[in-house]
Amino acid sequence: MPEIASDPRNYFKFQSCQRCFHKPCDRLRFGGVFPDKFFIINNNYLGIGFLDCPFIAESFDEIERIINSVSFSEFLFNFNEVLGTLTPSERLHYRQENFVSDYSDVAGRIQFIKALWENRVISVIRIPGTFSLDAKMRKWLFANEGLSYIYKKPELEKDSDGPAVTDSLVGADEATGPQDAGDDQQDEATDDAKDQDEESTTDGTFSVRLDIDPNDPDSQDDTFTLFSTDDAKTFSKDQTVKDDQVPGDDYTDLTFKDMDTSLSYSLKIDLGKDGNSYFLFENTPYEELHG
Repeated sequence: MPEIASDPRNYFKFQSCQRCFHKPCDRLRFGGVFPDKFFIINNNYLGIGFLDCPFIAESFDEIERIINSVSFSEFLFNFNEVLGTLTPSERLHYRQENFVSDYSDVAGRIQFIKALWENRVISVIRIPGTFSLDAKMRKWLFANEGLSYIYKKPELEKDSDGPAVTDSLVGADEATGPQDAGDDQQDEATDDAKDQDEESTTDGTFSVRLDIDPNDPDSQDDTFTLFSTDDAKTFSKDQTVKDDQVPGDDYTDLTFKDMDTSLSYSLKIDLGKDGNSYFLFENTPYEELHG
C-alpha cells in the first residue's frame, strides 16, 4: 500500500475505496481518534464491492461489543441516524416496533440493527481496536489539519438523560474483542525479535507537526515528552512550543534527535493548566514513526 500523505483526498488504495460513493470513513477523523469509534451507515452510501474496506466491522459480535461500550445516548443517536436513511420499502420491511418495545429497550434496538446488518442493509464503520499497530492507518486517521489528537478513548460518564448501555466501558487499552490484528501483530512480533539481535544506534530523528498554535498564550505551558518504552527509559526528552522548528504559522513543529532506532517510543502531550494530558502514540517502534 502506498504511503498515506497528509492530504484528506488521499484515500486508501483498496478497490472498494475507488468505488465508494461518499467516503463516509472521513467522519472517523474528526472529534478525536480512538479505538471503536463508530457510526452506522446505510449500504446505499457505500457503493458496490465495499467489503474489503478496512473500517467496516466484520462480525456482529464485534458490533454488539462496540455498542455495549458506549452510553445509551450515543447509541440512540446512531440508531436514529440510520433510521433516517432507510428507504420507504426498507421501513416497511423492517419495522422497528417489531423489535423495540419501549424507549429504553436496548436489547430490542440491537436486534433491529442485527436484522438490518444480516440482510446487508447497513454496515458499521469503526476504527479498529488494533489501528495503533498500523502506521499507515494511523497517518491517514491523523492527516486532517484541525484534528485534536486523542489516542485513547476519552473517559465517558453516564448520561443524565438515559442509562448506559453497560456499566463498564471498553477502553483503548482493553478490548480488541474478536478482532484479529493479523499480519500487523505478526510483523510487530518479528520486529521485537529483530530488535533484540540488532545493536543499538542513536542517530535517529523524529519530526512531528501538532495542531497547537505556538503563539497562543494558553499553549505556553504545554509540554511534549517523547520517551522510549524500554524498562530503563533510556531516552526521554521534553520540548515546548519554544522548540517550534517552523516559526510563522499556527502549528508546533518539533524535532527529536539522538533516538535509539532499535527502541519503541511514546509521545505524551500535557496541555498544562488549560487541559489534560494524552498520548499521540504509545509504544510505537521507531521505524513505524517513519512508516
